Amino acid sequence: KLKHFPCLSSGKGSVLISLSNSNLFNNVLGVEISKKLTAISEKNVKLKKSSNVNVLTCNATDTPLELISDSNFFFFYNPFPCDVFEKVFKKIELSLEKEKRQCVIMYFNPIYKNIIDNSISFNEKIVCKNILSNADTYIYFEGFDSDK
Repeated sequence: KLKHFPCLSSGKGSVLISLSNSNLFNNVLGVEISKKLTAISEKNVKLKKSSNVNVLTCNATDTPLELISDSNFFFFYNPFPCDVFEKVFKKIELSLEKEKRQCVIMYFNPIYKNIIDNSISFNEKIVCKNILSNADTYIYFEGFDSDK
């Protein structure tokens, strides 16, 4: 099991609930800037009895570094404007500098993929097509031994 999954810009909580039910993560954390969406998400989580889910109301750029550092899997579905995405990604990079670990970023319909592609981290990636939307999904890897 992976330690934490932060869902940055978690909306109404459907991803949180799905991941909670998957039993892949010890804790699933939603980060949502909208108090209204946080309240809806918390209600949905409660209805589905997802016990390992917490929702934090804040800007994704203000997500505590400790939570980012405790996480090794990030999913993005174009949740932010470019400047916010860049700040969030830089926070992930900073966390990797402080604590080397394996890390995966799954980025659906990657409008700002150049931010990750131009970084010194995440040099390995896989590109997949979503069969329903025909949009690309990029899966970036950091800290994995590419020779094995």
